[in-house]
Amino acid sequence: MLHHCRASDARNAREMRRVLEPGGRVLAVDFAEPEGEEKGFLSHFHRHGHVMLREIVGLLTDAGLKLVESGAVGFKNLHFALAKAP
Repeated sequence: MLHHCRASDARNAREMRRVLEPGGRVLAVDFAEPEGEEKGFLSHFHRHGHVMLREIVGLLTDAGLKLVESGAVGFKNLHFALAKAP
């Protein structure tokens, strides 16, 4: 659901942190912006997908979660971030 939200909206990540038990984990997976592809006019109105990995990692760590691992999934521009509650 992160690709439906603004990257600057940290409420979702804080809620994930709130409901996790100590040691609980969050796995966030989404598509990054395709590299080398120009954005068209409609891309300014369409916010589905294209969340950069640094944005996901920032949201999770700013919410107080500890990053365990992150990187490419190996399918197109799909990437993941795994974080854990302290």
